[in-house]
Amino acid sequence: MAILLYRIGAFATKRRFLVAAVWLLIAVAAVVGAKTFDGQMTQSVEIPGTESQTAIDMLQSRFPQASGASAKVIFVAPQGADIHSFQAPIESAIDKLSELTHVVAVTNPFEAANGSQIASNKSMAFAGVQYDIAQTALTQVDETAIQAAGDIVKGSGLTTAYAGVTPPPAAADNSQEAVGLLLALIIIAITLGSLLAAGMPLVTAAIGVLISTSAITIFADFVTISSTAPLLASMLGLAVGIDYALFIVSRHRSQLAAGVPVAESI
Repeated sequence: MAILLYRIGAFATKRRFLVAAVWLLIAVAAVVGAKTFDGQMTQSVEIPGTESQTAIDMLQSRFPQASGASAKVIFVAPQGADIHSFQAPIESAIDKLSELTHVVAVTNPFEAANGSQIASNKSMAFAGVQYDIAQTALTQVDETAIQAAGDIVKGSGLTTAYAGVTPPPAAADNSQEAVGLLLALIIIAITLGSLLAAGMPLVTAAIGVLISTSAITIFADFVTISSTAPLLASMLGLAVGIDYALFIVSRHRSQLAAGVPVAESI
C-alpha cells in the first residue's frame, strides 16, 4: 500500500495541473448530474428482520387502512355563512380526493354520525382522508395532489386548511455549514499560522462533500435512498475530510521544515 500511495503522490506531483483539472471536472459533472437526475429522497426507514418491522409489515399487509397515513381537509365558510350552503363544492372536492393514488377512503362530513365533522357553529367542516401507505412513504407528489384536490372549492368562497399534510420542503439552508467552515478556517489558521495551509483542508473537504452529495442525488433517481443521507454525507464528509487533510498538511509542513524536497514530501 505504501508503494502504491507513493506512486499516486509522485504522479499527482508531476501532473498536478492535470489532476486538479480532473477533480474540477468531476465536481462539475457531479453538480450537472444532480441537476439532471434530481432524485427524490424517501422519508421511510425500514430495518428488515426486527420485530417492530415485522409487525409493521404484517399490519400493512392485513389491515392497510389501519396502518396507513391519515389527513384532514378542512373547509372554512366565509364569515357568517353556514357550511351546509357549500355542500355541493365540498362533495366535488371529496370526489377528487377519492381518486388520488393510495387514498382508500374519504369521509364525507355531511354523512358523519352526529355531525362530528362539522363545527358546532356551522362555520367549518372537515373530510378525513385515509391512505393505504404509511405517512413516511408519502412523497411530495402525494402532498401536492391532496392540496390541489381540496383547493378546487376556493372558487365558491370557501377557504381550505390541512392537517397531517407536510408542507413543501423549504429551500436548503446551508448557513450552519458555512458558519462551521468559517470557524474551522479561523481556528486552523491560528493553529498553523498560515491561511494557505488552513484553507487547503477546507477546500478538499468541500469538494469531496460536493461530489458525494451530488452522487447521492443522482442515485436517488434510480434507487431508494433515505432523506437523511445528504445530511449525514455533509456532516461526515466535512468532519473526516478536514480531519485527515489536516494530518497530511501537518506531516507535509514538518517534512518541509526538516529539509525534505517539496515533491518528495508530497
